[in-house]
Amino acid sequence: MKVAISRDGVWAGDGRWTDDCEIVDCAAILGEDQDASDQTYEMLCDELASLPQIDGHWRGPVSVQRPDGIYSAELIDTEGRANDL
Repeated sequence: MKVAISRDGVWAGDGRWTDDCEIVDCAAILGEDQDASDQTYEMLCDELASLPQIDGHWRGPVSVQRPDGIYSAELIDTEGRANDL
């Protein structure tokens, strides 16, 4: 499943959401440095994983507040439709 990430409403990058509740294959730096970026990815993963599942899929989007902005992640199914409520 694809995950689309934005910062303050502007697209930041796309990645893949794994069965292990991780965002992978996204080159976007989500913060002021690599440590901040890693923390942002971890926070987004935690938020996505904490959502209830419907028909085996997490729903979203989710957002996290960081010092440099608000980051959002939204899961996109293989057909290109957002998995929102």
